[in-house]
Amino acid sequence: MINGKSVLAIIPARGGSKRFPGKNLKTLGNKPLIAWTIEAAKGSEYIDRLIVSTDSEKIKEICLKWDAEVPFLRPSHLATDNASSEEVILHTLKWLKTNGKDGYDFFILLQPTSPLRTEKHIDNSVEQFVNDPNSSSLVSVSKSERKFDQMMVINDESYLEHSTIPVFSRKGLEEHSEFHYLNGAIYITSIPLFLKKGSLYSEKTSCYLMDLESSIDIDTQFDLALAEFFLSRMIIS
Repeated sequence: MINGKSVLAIIPARGGSKRFPGKNLKTLGNKPLIAWTIEAAKGSEYIDRLIVSTDSEKIKEICLKWDAEVPFLRPSHLATDNASSEEVILHTLKWLKTNGKDGYDFFILLQPTSPLRTEKHIDNSVEQFVNDPNSSSLVSVSKSERKFDQMMVINDESYLEHSTIPVFSRKGLEEHSEFHYLNGAIYITSIPLFLKKGSLYSEKTSCYLMDLESSIDIDTQFDLALAEFFLSRMIIS
């Protein structure tokens, strides 16, 4: 709890993944990938309750070993590639209400594929969100080091063409000296607003800036190897 506001944390962790099968249970360091997020959430000063939403008995078993709460198994239709994060969150909130355990002011969504996001990042983002009276949602971002004026697309004939997306135009690049991308590590939203709008974003979505190393998102074997490198070299503070 922070400033009288109660905080619910949700970790979405489905069993399937076409691009990187079983990624939520891959070993990073000396523990399963999802354990990094569980530990960060449990180390938070502000989170009142942590729930893992999964469709997998195996993931549930691992999460319980790491002392995370898995009060239900997500239905299969919410564990497909087409199922949205918003649908998963709504299912969790409905379960809490049905079981008389709702009443939280806002939730923080913590994807298990962001293992280098720490309790410090979580608490700092919560503080930023709560201390901004005009913000009703927050997302974590990282500064992009890409040179967008060099972005290309491959056409139907397999030749390179400059992107026609307006923001990548020379004028757009001149007007925007820095670009940021959603790193997927942290999403915070007011629960009443989410139930009304059904979105992780609002007209006043604030941005919590994270460094590139902490922002790594595990989506491939290469990403996992890169995270191992950061850990082994103790680049992450």
